[in-house]
Amino acid sequence: MDNLNEGMVASVKLPRPPVHEQQSILKFIEDEVRAVTVIIANTDREITLLREIRTRLVADVVTGKIDVRAATAALPEITESEPIDETVDGEDLEEALDDIENEEVAA
Repeated sequence: MDNLNEGMVASVKLPRPPVHEQQSILKFIEDEVRAVTVIIANTDREITLLREIRTRLVADVVTGKIDVRAATAALPEITESEPIDETVDGEDLEEALDDIENEEVAA
């Protein structure tokens, strides 16, 4: 509206719940946000630990502390009927790994 002004907005009647119901709603929202915050913090910690493990594993393979040939010999054979999914959330696996490495270098 071209002529919408403060007086028109102030005159609009809006229903609102009683104070005790507002407090109940607020408590529910705070509890839900707290739960999601804990999940996010735990997930961030797990991601950090996985990146550290990956970095250590790569370093151990490069320095020869881990013999990759022995580890790969224990892997099951992949047949043609079992295609390898080389995408992560629709992104090419190599690109996803490059993104992770770039994030680690930037950090």
